[in-house]
Order: sequence, then C-alpha cells, then structure tokens
Amino acid sequence: MAIKTGIDPLDEYCEAVKSGEKDVCKWVKLAVDRHYRDLERQRTDDFPYYFEPKACMHYVNFFRDHLTHFDGIFSGKPITFEPWQYFTWGSPFGWLRTERVMDMPIRRFNEVIVIIPKKQGKSIVAAGTVLYLIYWDDYPGAQVYMLANNREQVKGLAYRDAEVMVEKSAELEELFKVNHSAGDRGIYCPVMNSHVKPQTSDPETTDGLKVLGVVIDEIKDWTKFKIYDTFADGTSTDPNSFIMNITTAGDRIESLGYERQRYLEKILEQSIDDEKTFGVIYGIDKGDEDEWDSLELAKKANPNFGVSVSEDYYKGRIKKARQSKRSKAAYMTKQLNDWGHSSSGWLDMARWDSCGDSELKIEDVAHYPCIMTIDMAAKFDLTVIHLTFFDSYDFENVNFYTFADFYVPEMRLRKTDDQHSDAYSEQLNEWAGQWVTVSGEEVIDYADIKRDIQKYCRTYQVDKVAFDPHNFEQMRQDLISEMGLSDRQAEKLFLQINQNAYKSFDNPIKEVEALVLQKRLNHDNNPVLRWCIGNTRIKETTYGYLKWDKPVQGEKIDGAVTLIMAIATHIYAVEDHGSGISPAAQRAMAKLKKAGA
Repeated sequence: MAIKTGIDPLDEYCEAVKSGEKDVCKWVKLAVDRHYRDLERQRTDDFPYYFEPKACMHYVNFFRDHLTHFDGIFSGKPITFEPWQYFTWGSPFGWLRTERVMDMPIRRFNEVIVIIPKKQGKSIVAAGTVLYLIYWDDYPGAQVYMLANNREQVKGLAYRDAEVMVEKSAELEELFKVNHSAGDRGIYCPVMNSHVKPQTSDPETTDGLKVLGVVIDEIKDWTKFKIYDTFADGTSTDPNSFIMNITTAGDRIESLGYERQRYLEKILEQSIDDEKTFGVIYGIDKGDEDEWDSLELAKKANPNFGVSVSEDYYKGRIKKARQSKRSKAAYMTKQLNDWGHSSSGWLDMARWDSCGDSELKIEDVAHYPCIMTIDMAAKFDLTVIHLTFFDSYDFENVNFYTFADFYVPEMRLRKTDDQHSDAYSEQLNEWAGQWVTVSGEEVIDYADIKRDIQKYCRTYQVDKVAFDPHNFEQMRQDLISEMGLSDRQAEKLFLQINQNAYKSFDNPIKEVEALVLQKRLNHDNNPVLRWCIGNTRIKETTYGYLKWDKPVQGEKIDGAVTLIMAIATHIYAVEDHGSGISPAAQRAMAKLKKAGA
C-alpha cells in the first residue's frame, strides 16, 4: 500500500495517477513516482528530508482563508485548491530538511519548476505565493521579487494579480501597503519589514540582496538570463530561499523555460541527482499528436479541465484550431503544452497556391483602386514595393489582387562563406531579372525605387502609399517635392504604419488567413512572394495578439509583411476613416459598380 501524507486530496490525486485511474502524461507520472520514492526513504541518513503535513496545509489554507478570486464567475469566492494543486503547489512547501537552523524549520526545495498549459490558474498561485512569503511565512525582512521581461509584462502577469488581491481585501489592506509609483513600485509589509517588488532589469548592485523568494511567470519568454542569474545568486545567502519558475510551453527552445524543463526532465528520469529542485510538467506524450483535437487529450494535458475551464472552452479552441495551421499551432502550444508550435509556418502553402493564377496580369485589374505598401531595406538587402488592388469597400465581399516587386543590390547575388547567405544568393540568382530587380552594385540605388513609385502613382489609381518610417522618411519628402504634392495631398496619400506596433496587425493577420481560406486574395504565383509567405512565422504574444516572429537567418519575410500592411491599410481606410478613401477612388468605384463591372 502506498505511503500516505495524511492530506486526503493530495493522497487521492497521487493514488489516482499511480493506479492509472487519472490519465496524465509521462512527466506527471514520474513526478508522482518521485513523491512516493521520497516518502519511503524520508528521515534516512542518505535522505535527510521529511514531509510535514502541517507545513503543506499552512500554505494551502492561506489561499482558502485569506485570498479571494477577483474576476469572472468566481469573483469574491475563496481560492481553494483542487487535488492536483495540493500536489503541484502544496507539496513543495511540505517537504522540510531534518536539520534545523537556529531552531527554524528549513524547506527542502530551493527551486520549483511548473510547466503547465494556459488557463490553469498559475498566475493566481504565483501572486498568492509572494503574499504568503512576506507575512505568513514568518520571516522578518523578507525580500521577494517577481521578475518580468519588461514593464508591460508587469502590468499583465502575476504581480498585477497580487496588487489586486491586496486592494480587494480589507484584511490585506490592513497588513500591506501597495506603492504604484514607477520608481519604487511594490507591496510592503511594515510589520515584518518585508516587501514584494517587480523587477524588469538587473539591479545596479547586488550588494545587500538577501532574497527569500523569486517568482517568475512565463519563463518561456526569457531568452536573456542575466537578471535570472543575478537573483539566483541572491538566493544563495539564505537556506530557506527559493525560486519558483512557472510557464506555459512556448516556441523558443533557446529560452529559460525550455532550458528549465529539460533540466527537470533529467531529474524526473533520475539521470540527474538534485534533491533540492521540485517540478512537474503537465502536457501530452510523444505519439499523442495524431489525436491533438480530441477532448480526451485536452483533459489529459489540463488538470483543471472542467473546473476553472469548461469543456465548451476546449471545444471552441479545437474548432478554431481545425480551421488554420496557425490556430492549430497555438492550440498545441498553449492548451496541450507542447513546445515548438506557437511560432510556426503561418499559412497552409497549398491553400496559398490555390489562390494563384500565372495568367493574372496587373493590367487585368488596373481599373480598380490600389494600395501601395513599401518596405525599404537598409540599402543592402531586399526592398519591396507591393501593389494590392481591391474591387470593393465592403470587407465582407472584397477581392484583392496582389503584385510585388523586389529589389536587391548586385552584391547580394554573390556567394559568400556564410551558408545562409550562400543559399539566399542562389535563390536570388534564380529570380533575378524576372521576379527580382537588381538595383545598384554594393547598395540599392534608391533612385530606382523612387522612379517606380512615381510611375505606379501615375499609372494606377493608388489610393494610399503605406510605409514603415524606417529608411523611408527622406524618400517620402523627396517624393512630395518631385510629385508637386500639397501638404493636404501628401497627408491624404501617405500613411505611416509602424511595423513594430504589433497590436495594429493582429486583425489584419487574421484577415489574410481568412482571405486565403476563402480564395479572395489573388496573386500571380510570384515565387519570391511565396518564399516570403513560407518563411513567415506568426506567434501569439503573452497578451493574446498576433505578431510575426523574427525570421530565421537567411530567410526573408518582407513580402508577407507588406501584404499584411496592405490589408491593414484597407481596414484602416474603410472602417476607421470611412472618408479616408480618396474621392477619385470613390468615383472610380462608383462608375465600375454602375457599369456592372
């Protein structure tokens, strides 16, 4: 019979995993096996640790007795743990060392690693944990930190939840003071001389850092480890201090999240002996991918399935994931906790190809208004002038016809010693002349770009020229002067779109996907544009909006970006600035409709 801790929910969960009654992945099974193995050898010479139920329940009951949910249908209700949460979050606090320091109990674990799908309450637990540490842990002078990549992340992740918990509780407001000022933001406990602070950069000095706890939410986003290493060093000054790393899977295998998961896997497989790191990984097993859209697999990966997250939520996510490659990738990563999917190939290339017509000529659609989008390289690389014609201002029924011109300097056609540049040069040589214009020798001749922009403005009904300000502002000024545009005409023609303003592209990215799916985005089978589309990886950010990811070295996405910019411009002109469409273009469209075109 399995050894029990005396905490019924924790024991019941572990027994259900051990017996196979509860379907979980390999890593949860191994974590439970480790739990039982440790219970059997506790308080031995080779294993100087033991499980103390009172220590575990002191932490668990803190959530129930002092914290409440603050949003959604559970708002105002106590935060009570499910059986799996007793094991995942409670048991690390139950394990103690047999040796005490100055008669104080010392926790066994100095690091906790939990890799878990989205919507399982990890941020709430992270927020509650830091509040526990600065008062209920009974540790005077506790310095606790919540690390974040940037200030925006502070506003959206667990630290903000901790602030709200305090502000929503009369009891906590009596104990804690919340300071919102940027220079000294934190939650302070005067009676214990302790604090919780968000930290987004390395402190100017590590002198005096005596860290009790460091909590990091979403370590999948961390690719620079300096601040993490600084605070990890800070925990070495106290035997009771620890780091809690929590994350959903992501796409970057170079991230701190993936590195810590791999380390934890080795511990669970017993290839590394580390008795001071606790962890569990919720997700799916290798070979489960073929059943990715089953509710059974969602239940296997998500321990709070049917509790905090309803079955209908997963049904909706699965339905959406079946409709596009990008949505499937996001579901695999965020709901099934499978690394490497959230940033993947964007469009289904077979569907993209089905929208192509090699016989389509720009003259066939020249009677329609068009949007010109421009991505100017820094003279040495690919520059794009993209012309996208449209036959309606009704976005639900519009058809787009897109053509792209690419420019590179002659230098880019030469082979180099770099394998990525070499492959890129081979492709450019194949396309040069027909699909790519060779402009200049060492750098692009901007006179060629300026000439073609003016030619297109004279030849076609260019409604907007949308551009990223990087490398284009001087050319814009030259064009205004040479084309003799008034200030009002220039303001009407040119539209600045900052490519780094990712929130602005969330909807256009989705619209491009829908247009391709519905075969309303027509193209002329330009192989360079196809290459750019195939290189594009779209990911969902921490805050839920879509953005294109940084391309792999030697791959270019400029043509895809200018296409997204064109759709964004059409949406902007029609929805946000109804009258933003030029009067000439409106008259032309009215004539076409009247003629039945």
